Amino acid sequence: MSLEIVIAKINENQDKLNDLFIKCHKIYKQISPSKNENKFPFGILIQMAIIEFLNDIFHKCIDLDELHTYGSEFKNDCCLYLDDINKIDLSIKAKSNEKNDTIIINNHSREIKRDLTDLVSIILIIQTNKIYIIPHKEIDEKFIINKNANISYRSSLLTHINKNKKDLVIELIKNVKFNNFMENDYISLKSINIYKELYQKYSL
Repeated sequence: MSLEIVIAKINENQDKLNDLFIKCHKIYKQISPSKNENKFPFGILIQMAIIEFLNDIFHKCIDLDELHTYGSEFKNDCCLYLDDINKIDLSIKAKSNEKNDTIIINNHSREIKRDLTDLVSIILIIQTNKIYIIPHKEIDEKFIINKNANISYRSSLLTHINKNKKDLVIELIKNVKFNNFMENDYISLKSINIYKELYQKYSL
């Protein structure tokens, strides 16, 4: 039931969802994950944008990494409070497109048994302007890859969901603001070197 509430609430807030995707397209254009050095900051910035969006439309959304003085959460990225009592932990992933597998957990060792029963993933796809909300317990084993390095979902999972579980897919209904941004502003955005900018800011 909680996931149905989450999906319905997001669909009810299409204008704010448009704002989220504008932010995500800006991040994608300026810090493209096609460059290997951008993959980590790209993912983190999209994660921050999604948490901010969820915090705006729900009771609150807490970034779990901010609760750590060192290290980070290995499974979940945020805790979403639907109200004062009811909450759900979410893992957030961002991808350019629906190709390739989606890493959900960095495993480090097959000897460690990961309990993913309660895992719920939000996967945002830039090119299709879609969000998938995926409860791990409902995923057939044939879509899961368990390697020494990580646990992943096969790319075919998203195809399967699009065909058979459309209730788990949130599609952006593009508004005037989004269309104007893509037609007029997006093309003028330039790639930035985030590490160079940070170095210049903090170097003596």
